Amino acid sequence: QLSKRDDGMEKRLKWLRPKTIKHKLFLIYVGLLVLPVFLVGYYISTEIRANQIQTKTEEIEQDTIRTATELTGTLEAIIRVSDWIYQDERLAEIVRADYSSPYAFFETYQSYPQFNDYLKYYREISHIRVYVDNPSIMSSVGLYPLSQDVKDSEWYQEAIEKRGQIIWRYMKDPVTRDVHLNLTRALYDYDELIGVLSIAVSNDKITEILQNSGNTFFLTLDDELIFSHPKLEDIQSEYDQYRLLLEEQETDQNIKGTANDITFTIQQRAIPKGWHSEFKAVGTVPTSSIVAEANGVLIVGYIAILFFFLFTLILLAAFIRSFNNRVLQLQESMTKVAHGDFDIPSEIPGEDEITEVYEQLYV
Repeated sequence: QLSKRDDGMEKRLKWLRPKTIKHKLFLIYVGLLVLPVFLVGYYISTEIRANQIQTKTEEIEQDTIRTATELTGTLEAIIRVSDWIYQDERLAEIVRADYSSPYAFFETYQSYPQFNDYLKYYREISHIRVYVDNPSIMSSVGLYPLSQDVKDSEWYQEAIEKRGQIIWRYMKDPVTRDVHLNLTRALYDYDELIGVLSIAVSNDKITEILQNSGNTFFLTLDDELIFSHPKLEDIQSEYDQYRLLLEEQETDQNIKGTANDITFTIQQRAIPKGWHSEFKAVGTVPTSSIVAEANGVLIVGYIAILFFFLFTLILLAAFIRSFNNRVLQLQESMTKVAHGDFDIPSEIPGEDEITEVYEQLYV
């Protein structure tokens, strides 16, 4: 049995031993060119793929940061308007006055264009409402008499409790019944309550910002979804995975993570003066799309390597064929001369050592 096994091994080793120059050249080609180039090409391609994945992930993160920054800028504009309203002494005078008739109120209010100007120049604002406890004031642009429903509402009571601090809420408007992201705060003139301010952020503006993002995007307030692109019903699975990922995190800092083939980039946004509200901007993209793009680069690299191998193989085959034909011609001519037959061609193709040997043989 050992003898048979040794014979089998000997046959395999004998097959690997080159018998002809053609076989030697082919083995040299494989050993010195194909294997090194394949190994180097594989390493480079793998590195390129890894770099592509990293670059794409960074692009997604930058896109999320850009969108989140634009959203933050929109909310900061709303805050500036609320500060101007908070400091408006003329508004305090109008609210505190006692009007004898609706006409008297409208006559006074006509000289106060600020609310109209804010709505005109700030596309970020859907509407402004200041709820005031003054029965002589009629509903107008910006000013609304306080109803019992509004007074009993949770958001109104919270605004009173926070005494002028900014609170963000995603809530239904008491007038139009539409749902908006709202800035709410109580307004004071010194220590006297003037009213409670509610500024609604334009849904169209937020949607426009989210649509400019190249990926699926969520905006959450206190970890509750308030906006998304596309609509939530179209990306429910992505949002569910985000909730699972969020539950697994032990930090409130900006995080990145992957869950069920979805890559998330979560940016916690610090909104000025928004101590009671926490916004998170979440960009998502299927991990498979990142890998697919990187694999595309990898495939291009492999195709380039394959074409290189084919091209060099064709050149080698042409060289080996030419070289082998010249060796065979030299061998045939030497055999004839050795047998006394000097009828051989006068020259052999090429200008190398074989040519020199053949010339000496012919002479």
